[in-house]
Amino acid sequence: MFKMIMLLTCGFLAGCGAGRTLVLNPVACDHAARGITIVADVSAAPTPPEVLKQFETLLSNRLYKTEKMMVSNDLVLKFRFIQYNPGSRFKRWMLGGIGNSGEGSLTIEVTYFDACGKEIGKIHSQGCIGSGVFGGAIGDALETAVGEIAQYTTASFPTLAVKTHP
Repeated sequence: MFKMIMLLTCGFLAGCGAGRTLVLNPVACDHAARGITIVADVSAAPTPPEVLKQFETLLSNRLYKTEKMMVSNDLVLKFRFIQYNPGSRFKRWMLGGIGNSGEGSLTIEVTYFDACGKEIGKIHSQGCIGSGVFGGAIGDALETAVGEIAQYTTASFPTLAVKTHP
């Protein structure tokens, strides 16, 4: 019982976030990639450099199998932020997310290319942060979007030598 109360309390304190993925161009071919290269593209939305760096680090940690990253041009994942709104942490804290007050969100476009540079898939992944006792942080939305992208990537390219999230 105590563990359940602690788990619920931690979730309440951390914040509430949601994510979703929109598939614009599904990966239709049976692409046997053994490795992946992650490349930043020019973002359409003004995004702080530290958020871009944090995104790339989080995604690399989710997709690369070991500390010796499996970088390969078999598959290139190119990303760019197409929407970024950190929202108001103060409003999230004060109103607890009532009526989406202070909500923050981001949308990341990911395009997949084969070794010849041909586009083989495209998705939009969104992460949101809407509440939390301490207001939550846009980093929570970023982690949600990274999870969505990693899940789609590993499901679409099963031959990748990647780790699954614990």
